[in-house]
This record gives sequence, structure tokens and C-alpha cells, in this order.
Amino acid sequence: QSPTLALAKVSGLSTAEFTWDFIPECRGEYPLVTPRLVTGFPFGLRHASRPMAVQQTILVWPRIVDLDTLLDAAESRPSDDTFSEQRVGDSGDMTGTRPFRNGDSLRRVHWAQTARLGRMIVCERQAPAQASVRVVFETDPRMHAGSGRDSTLEWTIRLAASVCAAYQREHGTVECSLGREILMIEAGTLGWQRFLDRLARFRPATDAERSSQDAPVVAHRRRPINDGAFQIAFMTDIELAHGSSQPSWSGDQRVVLLDSKGFGGLCPFCNQPHPTPSRRAIAITDAQSVFEDFQRKWRHACHVG
Repeated sequence: QSPTLALAKVSGLSTAEFTWDFIPECRGEYPLVTPRLVTGFPFGLRHASRPMAVQQTILVWPRIVDLDTLLDAAESRPSDDTFSEQRVGDSGDMTGTRPFRNGDSLRRVHWAQTARLGRMIVCERQAPAQASVRVVFETDPRMHAGSGRDSTLEWTIRLAASVCAAYQREHGTVECSLGREILMIEAGTLGWQRFLDRLARFRPATDAERSSQDAPVVAHRRRPINDGAFQIAFMTDIELAHGSSQPSWSGDQRVVLLDSKGFGGLCPFCNQPHPTPSRRAIAITDAQSVFEDFQRKWRHACHVG
């Protein structure tokens, strides 16, 4: 049901101005539908209405959460295979060893030196001059659970935007596959604002629009070129069970899985719960604290792998 706002008395042949606070609950371009002015004068016996002209819309960006760590750089494809000798990382030639620090990835442990010295020793390598990451997610509402601001689709958009923000902040080359649209996030504040504007304006296809396009029952994501880039895929268990077959990916891929059971019920296709996949995945199961759950599990994946 569309929100309703009651106005005070407006005298005939007069002009009145009304102001109120507007706090949106979800991203979007507001107003979401064309507002209508309705009158029930006199005494609600007759109703008349007309659409209202909107002079300016409001863009509401999706909420994002700060991520203070990134996935191990060994999983990121260096841009043009260029490395920096001035920065320490995990992708280039080894520059030396050092004692283990809390938070280091276990994949960096130098086991021979660790065994010889009797304490944890890790390798230090060159860092890529610029890392490349691709963030993909399905936008078909049939592959998501729940509705409105608490649906897995809206949470997927928020989490995907958070990951893009973390890599863009570190000057990485970030690409986002938004359903059938592939977006390259430009560097700098202006490029980031344009990306958020696009997310705010995005609306999933309605049933009528999908029918007019003769869409199949299952989802078919427009896959980016399989060029071996490091990919972070946001998925639901519904998509894993009933979406199109997942092709093999030549590069590293991490999956962030939103469990539909925690976001509004059983699968709409089979009305059955789906088992958690055995493959390596960051599983989000608590719809009441999604940001906190994701931050904790993301940090664990960055440190442990």
C-alpha cells in the first residue's frame, strides 16, 4: 500500500505550502510512484484525485558497511601484471620474511622457516600496483527471498556496494555485474557517486516486463568474460538450487551466500529448505544483524582464507 499523507485544511482559491520530514527506509529514486492529490470534500461523500507533478526527485543511496580488511591480495589479479617494489603484499616476488603478526593470512606462512626457528614466520612479497576485482550478483527477484528493504536482494545490493567501496577506496580496478549490466567503477569520488546513483536508480524487472521478454523460469545472469579475474559472487541458496548452471571459473572466486531461511521463508520453487553448500563460502544466515555478521565473517575470510 502506498504511503498516505493527510494535509490540513486548504481554503478555496488559495495557495498553501506544507513541509514534513521524510526518512526513506530503503535505497531508491523517490517518489517511487507518481503521487496523487485526493480530496473527499464534502464529508468524504465524493472523492476526486489527480496526479501531481514532481519537480525534483530524491536519490537515496544504499547503506554500506565499512570493511577494514580486504581478501588476500594473492587472490586478486594484478592489473597488467605490474608490481610495486615499494609496497609489501602477496602477489609479486618474495622480498623477505618476518615474524607472524596477529591477523596475517595462514597462506603466507613460510613453513620451513617456521619449523627451523620454532615460531611462526611469514613471507613478504611485492604488492600489485593495482588490484582488479569483479563483484557479481543476481537481480532477478525470483532468485531472492523476502520483500522490501529486508529482502535478500536489497541486502545483496548493500553488501556488494560495501565490497566495491572497500576495493575502490584502495584504488583497485572494480567491476560490478548488476544483473545483465556490467559497470566499471571509475576512480575518485565522482566515479563512486555515479556508481551509487546507478544503484539507487536500479529497479528489478516486474513480472509483466519479464513476461514481455519471454524470460525463462530460471535466472540467466549475463556472465562477464571468463578472463581469470578475481571474482566475488553474491548468491542465494535459491539461485544455487534453481538458477542456471554455474560455469567453471578460471580465476579465484569467493561466494557470499545469503540463506533464504533467515530472510522470509522457504524457497518459492520447491517450498523446501536448501542445504548449505560445502564449498568455501561466506554464509549470511542472520537477517537481524546482517552487517555485523558479514563484517565478522569477511574479516575471518581475509585473515584465515
